[in-house]
Amino acid sequence: MTSDPDADWGHHKTSGVDANGKAWSKVKSWFGYGLHVIADTHYELPVAVVVTCASASESPTLRQMIGELFTEQPVLAERCEDFSADRGLDAGETKALLWDTYRIRPLIDTRELWRAEKQEPGFDPSSTITRPLFPDRADTLVHTEMGHVRCCCPQTGEVRDLVFQGFEADRDTLKYRCPAAYVGSVCPGAETCHAAGDVHPGAYGRIVRIKITEQDRRIFVPTPHGSPSWHRGYNRRTALERINNRIDNSFGFEHHFIRGMDKMKLRVGLAFAVMLAMALGHIKQGRAHQMRSLVQTPRQASG
Repeated sequence: MTSDPDADWGHHKTSGVDANGKAWSKVKSWFGYGLHVIADTHYELPVAVVVTCASASESPTLRQMIGELFTEQPVLAERCEDFSADRGLDAGETKALLWDTYRIRPLIDTRELWRAEKQEPGFDPSSTITRPLFPDRADTLVHTEMGHVRCCCPQTGEVRDLVFQGFEADRDTLKYRCPAAYVGSVCPGAETCHAAGDVHPGAYGRIVRIKITEQDRRIFVPTPHGSPSWHRGYNRRTALERINNRIDNSFGFEHHFIRGMDKMKLRVGLAFAVMLAMALGHIKQGRAHQMRSLVQTPRQASG
């Protein structure tokens, strides 16, 4: 297999901390090429495809594909509302590019990269790491690496999630409300909390606005990680898994004997051309519901 002069080795490293606080890492290696696909998750059809060597970094490749795709097809950028990807493509630069340039909401899973707290003596692996939301002042607000915003009551020490009130697109701002005020309860630390935030909210409770362009773009995004809207959009990413399955099995790329970058690009291009041609044929024959089918061949029109 290593006789291919154009291919090389790719490596994918994952790491973490187990329940006993012991660090672990795992490296997956493979020889060959990388197939990068951007697809429409509604129709389950590809809109951009790039073949690289296995060692090519995924995130820079994705950003280049996004720029080239939306430059060549600006109508796709106008129609696209969100962009989902797994945590392997988690990068602040990618999320910022999608929203700042194209106003597309990034629904990309977030990796757990915070490590400093895990090295501290007495760290509890079962606890969730939090960091100050506004580190330049002594406030009661913290956030997790997933972007969940919480308050720590200065009187009781109770930690509660703030209530998400929506994203203000014109301000690039996430809006949250005091959880106690939201349910109509009295917080014993409200006065101290308001003084820390230098606010005077009254009975409505404290409102917190987070401008995402001034925060870690990997963590803070227009649609908060884990919210119902985030899950609905992210779940549509399974369409790409079905496309990959067709490429591997229906088109035979799971076990192939292709050698050379030019031949690989040609074979991949032909496979996707057939996939799109079949879809177009079904649509023209009035069978749009079968556009993803690779089994039934579209009938030729008779005169």
